[in-house]
Amino acid sequence: MESGLLKGGQNVYGHRVGILMIETHIPRPAGAIGNASSFAFQVMHYVVKGTSGNGTVRDLGAPDPDSMEFRQAIAPWLDGARYLEQQGCHAITTSCGFSVLFQHHLLEAVSIPVFSSSLMLTHSLLPLCEESVVSVLLPVRTPSLSRAHRPCEDPCGGDGRLPGVRRNGMAK
Repeated sequence: MESGLLKGGQNVYGHRVGILMIETHIPRPAGAIGNASSFAFQVMHYVVKGTSGNGTVRDLGAPDPDSMEFRQAIAPWLDGARYLEQQGCHAITTSCGFSVLFQHHLLEAVSIPVFSSSLMLTHSLLPLCEESVVSVLLPVRTPSLSRAHRPCEDPCGGDGRLPGVRRNGMAK
């Protein structure tokens, strides 16, 4: 819509960011990612059917990310990402930080930036803190947080860029 003209092909318009949501029925007050009023811009939520907090947090950490079992388990997430892109979203995030396990799979599925988890930012933000600042991660289920949930020691590859994002902001 940058040119001022609307193009067809979508049912709804005005959203910029797509949010992949685990299927839960917990309250989502203002300020929560699952409440659209939390944002100063339009978002589009997509509930990934059949997913749960336990399934994403605990179960997806077990299989090898290159295995068929893992790829089948994350297929609904990939389908959701493709749907959000088809609906005109310019970037995608998720409601579950543990989805960092399949950040690269999501990037391969779409051609827009994906920020699956705030865990991706920890290495980038630490250098900005004073030495006296202590950083602590408080995951919903600490025993499930493993080395696999850290995309790499330096997610920016030493050049200040997030994984899967080129200098122009587009996904790899």
